[in-house]
Amino acid sequence: DVDVLVIAAPRTPWLPGEVTGLIEHVRKGGNLLWLIETPVAYPAGAAADSPTSTGPGLSALASELGVITEPGRVIDTASQSLVQDGAAFVVLGAHPEHPITRSLGAPLLLPQARALAVTPLAGQTTLPLLATPESSWTEIGELAGEVAFDAADGEVAGPLVLGVTIESTPPGTQRVAVIGDADFGASRF
Repeated sequence: DVDVLVIAAPRTPWLPGEVTGLIEHVRKGGNLLWLIETPVAYPAGAAADSPTSTGPGLSALASELGVITEPGRVIDTASQSLVQDGAAFVVLGAHPEHPITRSLGAPLLLPQARALAVTPLAGQTTLPLLATPESSWTEIGELAGEVAFDAADGEVAGPLVLGVTIESTPPGTQRVAVIGDADFGASRF
């Protein structure tokens, strides 16, 4: 009897049975809030799923939802003028039209956010929840010195989706929200 399952920036690998349980929860119409964080150094012997990791061991859940995290961290030149020494901080003052963001009165600060690519699967409706302006891109290189967009390195130009909702109707109404940052909910941000 779970109303909503929350996954918030896991730092250790999930056990195969835990991943299976997560996927079963989603397949049975369970609601989910997934806050994907920029990968950190994993414990010895634990490898990330891929360069576009969604967290240790959660690539199967990402496939189940049709969500891919773009490689790198989101950089936004418009935000850089607002956050001193914060190349990897994105400030969002405007949001796509969505019932969740309709009442937001203050900007959101997302440190080291991940961009999401979403492919709606059969029976799903997806809506962008958070998105960057055109002045953004995914930065794959180090955040040192002059940081600039480089399509040849596989970086993706904005606007970028940082949060999305996924709804499925049969057999009931299932709601899933995936956000490419977990720190934004911390009071320090």
